[in-house]
Amino acid sequence: MQFKDVAGLADVKSRLIKSHRDNRVPHAQMFLASTGGGGLPLAFAFAQFLFCENPTDDDSCGACPACRKVSGLVYPDLHLSFPTVSIPGADKPSVSDDFVKWWRADVLSNPYLGVSEWLQHATAEVSDAKQTKQGNITARECREIIRKLNYKTFEAPIKVLVIWLAEHLRESGNILLKLLEEPPEGTYIILVAHDQNQILPTILSRTQLVRLNPLTDEDVTAYLVSKLAQPERKAMDIARIADGNLTSAIAMIGDAEHKHAQLFKLWMRGCFRDDPATLVPWVERFAELPREEQKTLLAYGLHYFRESLIIPHLGTDRLRLFDEEREGAAYLARELGTRQFELIAGRLDEAMFHLERNANPKILMLDVSLNVAAILAGTYVGEEQPVLS
Repeated sequence: MQFKDVAGLADVKSRLIKSHRDNRVPHAQMFLASTGGGGLPLAFAFAQFLFCENPTDDDSCGACPACRKVSGLVYPDLHLSFPTVSIPGADKPSVSDDFVKWWRADVLSNPYLGVSEWLQHATAEVSDAKQTKQGNITARECREIIRKLNYKTFEAPIKVLVIWLAEHLRESGNILLKLLEEPPEGTYIILVAHDQNQILPTILSRTQLVRLNPLTDEDVTAYLVSKLAQPERKAMDIARIADGNLTSAIAMIGDAEHKHAQLFKLWMRGCFRDDPATLVPWVERFAELPREEQKTLLAYGLHYFRESLIIPHLGTDRLRLFDEEREGAAYLARELGTRQFELIAGRLDEAMFHLERNANPKILMLDVSLNVAAILAGTYVGEEQPVLS
């Protein structure tokens, strides 16, 4: 992948190129981007630039043997690490090498791959379970990284390690601290992350932080038109809704029915009516979704409430919602007070927190649904009600 293939981020690209030209590339960098903001494709573009045998002033050549191998993610001196799921019946924790052929195919198909899509695929490859497993970068994986990076290079004078979603290192990441401080000579480590608050402070302090600004609507539109051959009008509409998240924008292309919007609308109707006949089947349906998709649906709900809340101040023309969603948002803006918005958003945010910690989704969402119904009806008794998990 070349820099020209990465949407936006012109300022960061220039800084990375200058660091290479000045021979001042940090040995460990953390690319911190919002979800769908391009951290992973930028890491690959920079790795290809570092390996390129004939780089230009502003990009890799794209034609030399090194560029061709890196673009296919098969260069022997490019090492890859990413979240994996446990393999049923295995006597050892999983490592990236167990899943690399599937991950490579997913990333080559979509460089803006989302963690939800990846973990669903990984789970499907090793298990027939309905629930997507939680992703993890295991302690065994960390030891494998150290082992690989202590080998001599195969073809290039340097080695590059890309770790996707450093948040998933968790406590096992401390195994890598010495490597991050003093990697073998000629080794460059690029960690990609979305949430700084979930990264171990010990890891964060040992890397140079590179913050990626959110993509603009123009960046997303240009990518959808040039790379995915979308009509400009459709691309502009999707970009407005995606709000800088290319992962979501790409997913919207194939989601003509806007699945999350439809599910959320059905849930809100049940909560407004305080109707168990609607809410109980909805909770059952929610519980059958993969875990990452459950969190995505709740994140959509938070986004929807935020957009509804700003209608009295900005009107509906500037909403980042599809046209068919705006009527419902306008209704919420008329019917709910600011305090009600705050309480409902708080319940959704808590639900996401508990899902990440393996709460039972049926019990959790039934509890949230009953509380939201009470908030809408004005009978909610207080914020301190416990969440069942």
